[in-house]
Formats: sequence, C-alpha cells, structure tokens
Amino acid sequence: MRMVDLTRPIKGGMEVYPGDPEVRLTPVAEMPGEPCRVTRLTFGSHTGTHIDAPSHVLREGSTLDEMPPEGFFGRAQVFPGDTDFNLVDFRGLDFVLLNFNWAGQWGKNRFYQDYPIIDSHTAAILSITGLRGVGMDTPSVDNHESELDNHHILLASGMLVIENLINLDKVGNRPFTLVALPLK
Repeated sequence: MRMVDLTRPIKGGMEVYPGDPEVRLTPVAEMPGEPCRVTRLTFGSHTGTHIDAPSHVLREGSTLDEMPPEGFFGRAQVFPGDTDFNLVDFRGLDFVLLNFNWAGQWGKNRFYQDYPIIDSHTAAILSITGLRGVGMDTPSVDNHESELDNHHILLASGMLVIENLINLDKVGNRPFTLVALPLK
C-alpha cells in the first residue's frame, strides 16, 4: 500500500499564522551525556497542518479529545478548490480535501494573506453532506479579515476542518483512506 504524508513537519522557528505563538523545540536531555533524548515542544494548536474541532469557534463545541477515534479515519477524495459541489456524489466519502494548489506558496509573504477560500454557499453544501470533515491546502477556510463564517458553518455541523495540508497533488483524484490523527 502506498502512503502519502499530507502534513507539514513541525520545526523550530517555522512559519505560523500571524499572531500565533512561535514554534520552539528545546533540547532538555541529549545523548551521550543523558540516557535518552527529550525535547520540549512549544507551539500553538494551529501550527502547520492542524485540525479544527467544533470548540475552535463554538462555545459548547466538542474538543478533539472528546471526539471518538473513528472520526479521524475514513474515505477521502481530493477535489480542485473551485469544484461545484452541487454536482458531486458524496456517497462512500467521509472527507473532502480541497486542492487550491496553494501549498507551494509556503515560505512566501503571501501564504498567510492572499490564500483562496471557499465561499459560504460551498461551506453550507459541505455542511449538510454527512461528511466527517473537510480539508484544504490553505491556512484557513476563512480569510484573515473575516468573522470566521465558514468555520462556524462547517464546525456547527460536527465536521472537522483540516487546514494547511501538503502533497494533495500526489494523491490523485480517486478515493483513498485518510488517517488524520490530532495531538490529544
């Protein structure tokens, strides 16, 4: 079975969404002077590729640790970011991943500013499909100047939102098994 990693590696000093805590990886114990290696990890919950739970924007929403493990596995398919989801048959799918071809903008000034998003109509369509989640290769489903409308629409339906994916072009356009395990 071929596997494709869709997540960004977490590295000290990596780019973060404007205003989020910086990423620090600090050695606490190192070999050979210590019997093992231990590293202190300091970063925000939206570092790199991450999952938004309903609690991200909903006061009474579930947190990731409250969600059952089976909610993080399922059949997924990659679609172009501009797909008209009125025409899509969602049967057999648990996750829809949107490829805006934005992952290649990582490291450029515009990555966190000019990224494409879905409109609220598309978010509303996705929210009533029974999917477990939607993911994309952009830093957010909403732009940085918004009221987080798309987050509210999607997360209120119980869906997960997976942001800042990479390698979507390596998966193809056929359904595949997605495993999206969050830090618990």
